[in-house]
Amino acid sequence: MSENPVTEGQQFPLTIKRIGINGEGIGYFKRSVVFVTGALTGEEVVVEATKVNPRYTEAKIRKIRKKSPHRVTPPCPVYDACGGCQLQHLSYPEQLQMKKDLIVQSIEKHTRFHLEQIKIRDTIGMGNPWGYRNKSQFQVREIDDVVEAGLFGAESHELVPIENCIVQHPDTVKVTNFVRDLLEELEIPIYEEQRNSGIVRTIVVRTGIKTGEIQLVLVTNSKKLPRKRELIERTQAAFPEVVSIMQNVNQAKTSLIFGEETLFLAGKEKITEKLGEIEFDLSARAFFQLNPSQTEKLYREVARAIRLTGNEKNCRCLLWCWNHWTFLGETGSRSTGYGYYCRIHRGCESKCRARRNNKCQL
Repeated sequence: MSENPVTEGQQFPLTIKRIGINGEGIGYFKRSVVFVTGALTGEEVVVEATKVNPRYTEAKIRKIRKKSPHRVTPPCPVYDACGGCQLQHLSYPEQLQMKKDLIVQSIEKHTRFHLEQIKIRDTIGMGNPWGYRNKSQFQVREIDDVVEAGLFGAESHELVPIENCIVQHPDTVKVTNFVRDLLEELEIPIYEEQRNSGIVRTIVVRTGIKTGEIQLVLVTNSKKLPRKRELIERTQAAFPEVVSIMQNVNQAKTSLIFGEETLFLAGKEKITEKLGEIEFDLSARAFFQLNPSQTEKLYREVARAIRLTGNEKNCRCLLWCWNHWTFLGETGSRSTGYGYYCRIHRGCESKCRARRNNKCQL
């Protein structure tokens, strides 16, 4: 293996050939691959090497000599600082094209299929690609004696305060901001990472897009939650749609959001959401698609592609997520599905009863 010709801190010109799976631009310098945050296909840039490995280099843009016609101004005011989004600087139609290109690259790299014999269709996008995420997990910290909620900056533990995350459903934003302000008003201790002290670490809000039900989860560094009753009552009074309030205890010094223990505080333990005609009961730590409208589109496209007629006696669909199987099972009247069990991830087991009463518990 030849030695990487790049040294850390070195600046050099680069032409971006394509975009990688994490939204980074990819170019080649003296046959060595270079990953550049924020660079777009076709751009000519001057970059600075920030991390050098034997097989690749990571770099940042110092200057754009030739700008992509698809580069746009990110609508989010904290896009450059926040680590939550990677492609707001790329026009949405071109984002869809990029995702199609990633499929082509994967087929070329990992299969023996002949691309000329495969019809790869265009990516199906959203009419409005904003305000769709049904769940938010905002870290809480105290900055200059003010309680702030937001996300950590890219590759850092510096909190970027966010007042209005434009990819989040508006209900998650409203509840998060209300609880953040209430924590400050009630003087409930906020988690301090370096000392591993304080109590409230994270505000998690999930909304049922179809049902309107909202679940609030406070992730804490202790089972103790001062002024808990007042916090619950005022939240429920301001948002009657918050029908579930839970507390998750995470005392570990870790980047993981949730701990192993979840405590019931008020309302009910799960909220209900629907995909198609199937209802899902979602617990605090349950996995569920963050973009339900696109999820339904995906299911319909798969159902259309496999052409179930309803007369299948024993139809088994092995898909990457169990609720795909559930949704598709409903398209065939004789498809098996009763009493199906599936372990989604460590510590979370779900029982699907879709064939009995169109309801699944997670």
